[in-house]
Order: sequence, then C-alpha cells, then structure tokens
Amino acid sequence: MEALKRFVLFLGVITLLAMIASVFFKWLAPAHMVSSVLLFIPLFYFVILFFSKLILQHVSSKDDRKFTQTFLAISVFRFLLYLAVLIAYSLLFPNDAVRFIISFFVFYFLFTVFEISYLYRDLHPRKN
Repeated sequence: MEALKRFVLFLGVITLLAMIASVFFKWLAPAHMVSSVLLFIPLFYFVILFFSKLILQHVSSKDDRKFTQTFLAISVFRFLLYLAVLIAYSLLFPNDAVRFIISFFVFYFLFTVFEISYLYRDLHPRKN
C-alpha cells in the first residue's frame, strides 16, 4: 500500500507541474495555438494512470506471475482508449483537432516517461 501512496504522490506532483505549465502556456501563447481543453488533458492522464496502477497492483498482489500479462493488457487497453479519444474529439471538434492532438501527444510523452521511469525504479531497486 505504501508503494501506491508513493506513486500517487509522484503522479500528483507531475500532474500539478503539467497543469502549471499548461496555465503558463495558455497565458503566454497566442489563442490560436491553445486547445480549449488543454487544462483537462493532464487530469485525464492522472485518472487513467491512477486506475491502471490500481488494477496492476491488485492483480500482481494475488499472483506475481500475472504482472507482465496484466501490464501488457492494460497498455493495449490504454493505447486503444487514447486512440478512441483522439478520433472522437477530432470528429466532434474539427476546429480544435490539431491543437488537441499536439497537446495530447505532448502530455502522452510526459506521462509515459514518468510511468516508465517509475516502473523501472520499482522493478530494479537500488543496491546499497
């Protein structure tokens, strides 16, 4: 349970920093470069990564051997969800599609780097 609290804390800090960067970008950039939902994208990633970690921890706490299979299943599901969100938003709001897609992928990169680095630290603890 301590590992989950630490993950949520780090995820919350990354999300907060992403939100602050979004506010500054929205304030400084020209209006035609900013998606109307820019501030909601980091929250979306927070929720998705939080529930992914909950599911992964729940399944792997019962059986360590299912970690890899569950991780891959969650990754595929998230990828398909991200693709569905991109397509649906682009079809519903074509005027904002390019700005949204660029913003979405910037945050995708940020949160993926966070998740991989955190997962790497969990799987390969430092030797003292």
